[in-house]
Amino acid sequence: MMGKKRIGVLLTVLAAVGLLAACSPSKQDAAASTSSAKVSQTSKKKAAKKSRRTSSKTSSAASTSSSAEASSTSTSGAASSSAKPQSGLGQDTGRLLRIAQEAWDVRELTTAEANSGAADIPPLYTLSDGPRFESKGPTEWLHINVKDPVGADLANKIASMPAITIDELTLKPLKQYALTPAQVQGNHDIMDEYLQWNSHWFFQTPTHLYIYQQ
Repeated sequence: MMGKKRIGVLLTVLAAVGLLAACSPSKQDAAASTSSAKVSQTSKKKAAKKSRRTSSKTSSAASTSSSAEASSTSTSGAASSSAKPQSGLGQDTGRLLRIAQEAWDVRELTTAEANSGAADIPPLYTLSDGPRFESKGPTEWLHINVKDPVGADLANKIASMPAITIDELTLKPLKQYALTPAQVQGNHDIMDEYLQWNSHWFFQTPTHLYIYQQ
């Protein structure tokens, strides 16, 4: 009788041990699964952070590039509205002739410089020792160098007789003559009609005289 009881206890112990052994792998698997999920979640978070940083850097770089392009465009626009490039010959007067949105520097030369044939004669100039006609001095008598590309462009615009702004004065087109400088100076009708009045301005090329009035 006692032997049967010992055998029964032994079987019970063995059954308990077997049950524990059977449950243990499941717990290990569950633990391993939980650990794997945590690692996966951490990796995803790191990847998301890295993606956000990369996106932020790309956006910042694009913004910087866009700002640089806008600045370049703005600088280019400002440069296009400034005065036409000029040569170094003669003296800078600080005066500007404007037609619409375009501008040309007015430089001051001597007659010798203007007649020198130098390649750097400016497109637009006055003669410091130019002729004076009663109250009319060289300030209101401007010469256009049509051999210079910029000067030739100005001469073409002047030929259409547009309104002009110079020395903060608005000048209206009045008349034009197809005459050489010598013919202009020798024409007493022109001299008498215009040259004695301060309100008249003159733009001269080798072949034409353009007269404007304040």
